[in-house]
Amino acid sequence: MYCPLSFDIAGRLFKEGIEHLKGIHKQSPLLSEYLFILAAAIIYFLAVKFGGALFSFKPSGITVIWLPSGIGLVMMLKWGVRTAPFIYIADFFGNISGVLQSLPFELAIYHTMFSSVADLIAPILGMFLFRRYLYNGLNSSRDIFIFFICTCLIPIIISSSLISINLVTSGIIEKERFYSMIGMLFFADSLGVFWVFHIYSGWQHKQIIRLKSWFMLSTLLLTFILALGFYGYSWLIYLVAPILVYSAFRDDQFKVGLLSSVTMIIIIVATANGLGPLGNVSSIESNTQVMVFIFAISYSLLGVSIQNHKLKLSETQQIELQRNNKSANLLANQYLQENLLAKEKHSKQLEIGIKDATRDLTDEINLLRNNDNKNVNEQRLTVDFDELVSENAFLSKARNCVLDHLQDSDFDVKALATYLYMSRSTLQRKIESQSHYTAAQFIRYIRLKKAHSYIQKNVHRTLAETAFAVGFKHPGYFSKLYREYCQQLQRNK
Repeated sequence: MYCPLSFDIAGRLFKEGIEHLKGIHKQSPLLSEYLFILAAAIIYFLAVKFGGALFSFKPSGITVIWLPSGIGLVMMLKWGVRTAPFIYIADFFGNISGVLQSLPFELAIYHTMFSSVADLIAPILGMFLFRRYLYNGLNSSRDIFIFFICTCLIPIIISSSLISINLVTSGIIEKERFYSMIGMLFFADSLGVFWVFHIYSGWQHKQIIRLKSWFMLSTLLLTFILALGFYGYSWLIYLVAPILVYSAFRDDQFKVGLLSSVTMIIIIVATANGLGPLGNVSSIESNTQVMVFIFAISYSLLGVSIQNHKLKLSETQQIELQRNNKSANLLANQYLQENLLAKEKHSKQLEIGIKDATRDLTDEINLLRNNDNKNVNEQRLTVDFDELVSENAFLSKARNCVLDHLQDSDFDVKALATYLYMSRSTLQRKIESQSHYTAAQFIRYIRLKKAHSYIQKNVHRTLAETAFAVGFKHPGYFSKLYREYCQQLQRNK
C-alpha cells in the first residue's frame, strides 16, 4: 500500500544524510576520504566473498568474471597507493574461508597471503601504467587498446601467473591446468576491469538521469530477448550485443554500463544453470565461450560509449564556442559602435574648437588691423554715426536689435548674428565693411551712446545703475569706457 508520508520521511532522511556527509567532507576532507576508501574496501570484500559463488560454473568452480580486479583498479586510480592495505585486507579475508576448505590452517594462511599479494600487484601496476600512458583518460578507440594493454594484458598476466603458481604448489589444481588457469584468470580479471571501469567512467561523466522512452524500450526488448533465449530460442541471446551497442550510441556511459552489467549478470547466472546457447556444453568450453562473448561485448561497449561521449562533448564544446563567438562579436560590435560615437563626438568637439579658435584669431587680427585707424574710425563714427545708420538699412536693423537687448549683458556679437540669421563671420564682415568698425565696437558704441543719453537726462541716480541699464556687468569697466567716450566727444567739438 502506498503511503505518501512514509516516502516523504524517507526522502527527507536521505537528504539529511547526504547533507551530513557533505558537512563532514567540508569539516574534515581527509576523514571523509578514508571513509569512502573504507566503504570501497567493504564492497571489494563482498565482491570477493560472494562474487565467486554468483559468477562461477559448477562443478569446476571457475569464476567467469572477477569484479574485485576492476574495483581495485578504480580504488587505485581514485585514491592512489594508500588504498593498498585496504585492498589487501579485504582480499585476504574474502578468500581465506574458501582456501581453508581445501588446505590446513597454516598452509591456507600462507597461500592466501601470497594470493592477496598477487591480486594487489595488478591494480597497482595497472594504476602506474594508466597514469603513465593515459594521463588524459580514454578519448579514442586507440586509447581503448592502450587501456587493455596497461590495465589487463601486462598486470593481469603477471598476477594470474603468480596465482596459478600458488594454486599448483598448494595442490589445489594439477600442473596440466596451469596454462588454462592463467587464461581463465586473465579473462575473468579483464572482464572485471572493463565492467567496473565502464561504470566508473560513466559515473564521472554522468548527467541528470532521465529514463527516456527509447531507453525503456531497449530495456524491455532486452528482457524479452533474454526470456525467449533461455527458454527455447537460444539464438536470440546473440542479439543482445547489437542492442547494447545501439544503447551505447544513444545514451551516456553510466546508464549503458548499468544496463550492460545487469544483462551480463543474467547471462552468466543463466549459463551457470544450464540455460541459453552455452548451457549444454562442457564446463571448460562454457567458461571460455561465455568469457569471450562477454569480453567482446564489454570491449565494444566501452569503445562505443567513449566515442559517443567524445562526440557529445565535441558538439557541446562547438555549441559553447559558437555561443562565445556570438557574444564576443556582439561585444566587439558594441565596442566599435561606442568607439565610433566617441570619435565622432571628439571630432565634432575638435571642429567646434577649431572654429572658435579661428574666429577668435580672426577677431584679434581684425582688431590689430584697425588699431592704427582707431581714432579716425571713432571720430568718423562719433560724428557721422546717426547719419550713417539712418542711411543704411542693415546697420539700422542691427542698431535696433542691440537697443532691444540693451540690458542683456550676454548679448554679444554671436547673439546679434543669431538674431540677424547669419554667421558671426558674415556679421563681422558686413558691419566692418559698412561702418569701418568691428561688430564688438559697434555694439559697445551703441551701449555707450545710450548711457550718455541717460546720464544727461539724469535717468539713474548712480553710474552703476546706468552701467547695468545699458548691459555692462562691471561698473568700473563701464566708467573707464565712458570716460574715453566723453574725451572723444570733447575732441570732436
